Amino acid sequence: MNCKAPLHGPYCSSCGQRHEPHVHSLLEFAAEAFESLTHADSRLWRTLWLLLSKPGFLTNEFFEGRRARYLPPFRLYIVMSVLLFLVITLIGAIGDKADLAEVNLAKTTADGNVTVSTPSAGETEKERAERICREANVQIPSLSEQESRDACVRALRDSASPLLQALLHNVPKALFLLLPLLALVTQLMYWRRRYVEHLLFFIHNHAFTFALYAILIGVSAIFGGWVAGICVMLMFFYPPIYTYRAMRRVFPQNRWLTRLKFGVLVFAYGNLMFILAIATFSYSVATL
Repeated sequence: MNCKAPLHGPYCSSCGQRHEPHVHSLLEFAAEAFESLTHADSRLWRTLWLLLSKPGFLTNEFFEGRRARYLPPFRLYIVMSVLLFLVITLIGAIGDKADLAEVNLAKTTADGNVTVSTPSAGETEKERAERICREANVQIPSLSEQESRDACVRALRDSASPLLQALLHNVPKALFLLLPLLALVTQLMYWRRRYVEHLLFFIHNHAFTFALYAILIGVSAIFGGWVAGICVMLMFFYPPIYTYRAMRRVFPQNRWLTRLKFGVLVFAYGNLMFILAIATFSYSVATL
């Protein structure tokens, strides 16, 4: 045992360590890890159910001091974000063998259609990447034209795998940066509430979005077809509905006033997401 005390029975009478003399297999190790995440901390399932079914409930519970029975907000956010990006990574790994279409951005027609670029005969992967970047006239902020083109070529190597890996690495950071910015927006609308309350509100909301997307992406990948179409619709339309319902519960006000503030929040959210998306994509390409 770790404490070097004599062992009498399956547990140490000094430190409580369980006696496990056999070597764990990979399956046993995975089972133990899953048990430690779920069964040992039953708060996860209780918290996840309330997060999905009752918008704003966990936020109010935290404000009221009823916290011991639920997973802490930041841990919940991290667990759900890891779950989402794990699902995306696994599905991406399964689909690695799928053919990727190359879109020539430089030949977009007046009616909005785009032409699909096919590899030229005898063209190497590097030559094809250079041709696509040259025709697309890629320009990354803060980089020169040649530096932007070189970054574009690096991004398209190996079917754009380096770029996808960089995005998976940088997107969580961008989403985390989005939280305090959104909290500042609602702070201006509900100025009598403390800033940390607004921050906690969006931590729970984003944790819900991560959990919902992880579930729907998984279901969509398994069933496909019309089920995937329904999942995409839910991913697009339900998070705003959830946020509005959470606002009604956490920041109770007149229904029409809440709708007005929700409209302001949607406008701010869309603009902030657009700016962060461009910044994240540009940074990911530039740092390849």
